[in-house]
Amino acid sequence: PADAPAPAPADYEALRELAELVSCLADDGKLSSSEARVVAGLLQEGDSRLLAAYDVYVDSQDVDDLVDTIIRVAKRGVEAAGAPSAPERAPAGGDFASVFAEMAATQLTEVEAAALQLCAARKDPDLAAVLEIYRLEGDKDDLLDSIKRVARKTIDDTVAAGLPDEEPSAQ
Repeated sequence: PADAPAPAPADYEALRELAELVSCLADDGKLSSSEARVVAGLLQEGDSRLLAAYDVYVDSQDVDDLVDTIIRVAKRGVEAAGAPSAPERAPAGGDFASVFAEMAATQLTEVEAAALQLCAARKDPDLAAVLEIYRLEGDKDDLLDSIKRVARKTIDDTVAAGLPDEEPSAQ
């Protein structure tokens, strides 16, 4: 949109790297020319979904997740361009709290749910980016994948750090 705010200066490097990745994806045939045009336009606008996905990538170094997000945003952008006028999408199935409660009860282990609660208490930037993408996209499957990834990273980081009161064992 013409009234979209200009991207923050800190976002220029992210936008440049994303544009290079989109070009590579188009060259490799993973994005059609129309999908690449849609993403290029979103990058020019400083799209928050793409920037949030890039932030997660910087922290996790999971390029496959970044590529999946770009492709998903591209496909939805092409679909929306073909639709008469796509309104801003509300999260499918309700707000995040109710969706998270449902997922925690049926699709997350107790440890994953506890790790995500720890992330929320710490105001974890990865979790914040995941929630922002969910708010914009409303994709429950992507949300589940992403929160499991954030939970696993938190669990792994916590295990690697060890327990603070741990005594050296005489083995």
